[in-house]
Order: sequence, then structure tokens, then C-alpha cells
Amino acid sequence: MRDFITPGESVAVLTASLERNSIVEILLQLCNGMAERGLAVELVVCTSPVPLPEMLSNRIRVVFLGVGNPLLTLWRLTKYLRRHPPKALLTARVRQNLAAIAARLLSGVKTRLVISEHPDCACHARWIKSQYRLLYTAAVRYVYPLADAVVTVSQDAAKSTRGFAPLLTHKVVWIYNPVMNDALFRQSLAPIQHPWFHDPEYPLILAVGRLVVQKNYPLLLRAFALLRHTRPCRLMILGEGNERKSLESMTTSLGIEKDVALPGNVDNASAYMRHADLLALSSRCEGLPTVLIEALACGCPIVSTNCPSGPREILADGRFGTLVPCGDSETLAKAMVGALANRPEINKEELQQHLQKFSLREALPQYIDILINS
Repeated sequence: MRDFITPGESVAVLTASLERNSIVEILLQLCNGMAERGLAVELVVCTSPVPLPEMLSNRIRVVFLGVGNPLLTLWRLTKYLRRHPPKALLTARVRQNLAAIAARLLSGVKTRLVISEHPDCACHARWIKSQYRLLYTAAVRYVYPLADAVVTVSQDAAKSTRGFAPLLTHKVVWIYNPVMNDALFRQSLAPIQHPWFHDPEYPLILAVGRLVVQKNYPLLLRAFALLRHTRPCRLMILGEGNERKSLESMTTSLGIEKDVALPGNVDNASAYMRHADLLALSSRCEGLPTVLIEALACGCPIVSTNCPSGPREILADGRFGTLVPCGDSETLAKAMVGALANRPEINKEELQQHLQKFSLREALPQYIDILINS
């Protein structure tokens, strides 16, 4: 294994689009970091040209494939690899992972291929729609082994993936996502205009994430309904998804609709975290829930289900937040009552040291090692 980088060595990073989300932001950070270290970085985007994000370094060449159709993406990605074969290609998410595997085979190039999976594969397979479950399972177990390495985003997710896909055992590595940065802190200081953040009589519980089955918001709503029997409080869930209507209906049936808000997506969730009294995560499964890292950085107390995978590692087995069993609304309610009544005391120096595990400074050398030096 080499411990140096040859200037100008090329790395391509494939993403479906530049639409803002946690995975895109992580990929952009990695692109910027690799470019600063002297690598020639190309960001390959499946969709048509759009304005580039401000955070993207001008050292990075952007290639738009200009398609959304998976088959056309495969054809154009294959063409790209034949014409400009990079030393290594990094991808994220299932469709891009599969497209990259197929395109490398069709192009015949020797580009090193590293794919990444952000959810816990085994758990994710249980909760995705049934019509996709078999395809996803087959892809992870029998197609992913054609890549050179598979990056998971937590230790527990790596262990779970090895058990779920035995052919991947020797190709799976884990690297924590680079969530911590100066921009996160600056953005968290922004003021929040929503009146619920300025009413001391009603503590505000915050949840952040897509409104999907995996996040198990019905569990949180039931726990919140129990919590309201003990004290006045409010719940705000930031995010959008196909479960909105059923969640709105559930708030009505539980009689809590006046104290629950679902404002949809917001541009700066970290500011909401800094001003909230508690952050709650009720998920059935994760990989490395960014929201918990951001909440810790913003000083927001946390109650989270101990779901696979990520919360246990982020909260250091409960040292930096409260972990509760999955699916137990009464225990979740009691934990939220306790966190609101007695704000947990956390050693700030210990916390800052812990949060550095989730920084670009830690993640970048590991990605460069697996892409270039392996």
C-alpha cells in the first residue's frame, strides 16, 4: 500500500444529481478535499446541467451526462469511461452503484470502482417496498461483489452487510460520513421565526427526516401523545415524503393535531436544532443518521431508538444521548419526559473530541487510501 499521492491522479465521483441532500453534500465535501490534496477530480452528474453549488471548488471538473433514464445513463457512463478512464470511481446509492458496475464491465477499463451504501443493507431490505425487496437483495448479494470495495458508513452497518452478503465479506469497509464542518456551526446560529420557538410554556421536540416508513413517525406520534398527558409541549417534524397524509390523519385521531407541525423541508435544519429543546429519532433502521451528529454539534439533547445502525456509535452507547428500544412508544415517551425535565450534562471537551470522528479530516485520508492507495 502506497502512503503518497501522485499529483494529478484522477478520481471520478458519480452522483444522480446536484439536488441538495445529505449524500450530495458529503460527496461534494469529498470532492473538494481530494482536489485540495492534489488529485484531479471529476464530478459526474447524471442529470442535465444546472447551476453548480456554491460550496463546489472551481478545481473540480463537472461532467453532466444529461439523462435521468437508467439505460441512457448506463450508455453515457460507459462512453465516458472509455474516453476518460479515471484511476478510480466513487459512487453512492443503489442505481448509481449498479450503473457504475455495469458501465465498467461494458467499457472494459481498469478503473478501480468503490461503491458506497448509506443505509444498513440488511435492515433496509426489510423496510423498502416489497416489489423492490428481492431486486435490492440480489443486487447487494450478487452484483455489488463485482466492485473493488464497498464503503458502509458505520461499524455496525459494515458488520450487518457482511452477514447479509457473505460474498462481500472481504470487500466491506466502514468510514464515518464527514458531517462536521465550520458551515454547520455558522448555519446553526441563524434565527428562527416560527412562533413555536419563542414560547417558553411549550417545550419543542424536533424530528428531522423524510416522511417514510423507515423513520417510524407513528411511533413518535404515539409517544408524543403519551408525553402530552404529563406536560404541555409541541412536536415539529421537518421533512417531506409519501407518509404525510397518513401522519396528518394520525395526529387527528390521537387528538394532538394542534400541537404537531409538519412544515416540510427547510433549508437550514441545524438552526432548528440549536433552538429546539429536544431532538427525537424514532427510526426502524438507519446507516449513520446525520441528524444525530448535527444535533450533538448544535447542543440539542437527544432521545433516539437504538436501531441498526448508527445511533449507538454516534451517541457512544448512551454517553451523549438517550437510547431506547425500537418500537416501544411508552419507553420513548418516558425518555422524552426525562430529557425535558433534566437536561443531560455532557462534557463539552469529550463531545468535541468525539465529534471529530465525523469530520472530513478523519474521512478524507480513508477515502483516498481506498480509492488511490489500495
